Amino acid sequence: MKQALNAGLVYGSTIFALGFVLGAIRVLWLGPLFGREVVVLVEGPFILLVAWFVAWWLIRGHHVPALAAHRLVMGVAGFALVLASEMAVAMFGFGRTLAMQRAIYATGQGMLELMPQVAFALLPLLHLVRERFTR
Repeated sequence: MKQALNAGLVYGSTIFALGFVLGAIRVLWLGPLFGREVVVLVEGPFILLVAWFVAWWLIRGHHVPALAAHRLVMGVAGFALVLASEMAVAMFGFGRTLAMQRAIYATGQGMLELMPQVAFALLPLLHLVRERFTR
């Protein structure tokens, strides 16, 4: 289980860093040009594509066992780290409270941002399904 937790923390850190950079590009340049919703709709699938390969690489590199519980631990650990990191940025970078951040997730825009994160959490488990069907 330790391999899964460690892989999940690296998984979350890597994807948060990518999302942070893309988020800055979205807010500063692309959002004003194309509209925030359009950019988020393009950004989400791109991050998921990168996350698919990052998860695959970490599963192999950290020798995460081909067991559903281990893959879920990896995904949930990554997801929790991403959400905690986003909360830290919201609080310290934008002065938001936890209630304000929850309210943002309750909007349509917030759901557009949250749904790919939920899918991100499930990718390590989906790799297990893929592995079982391609044997």
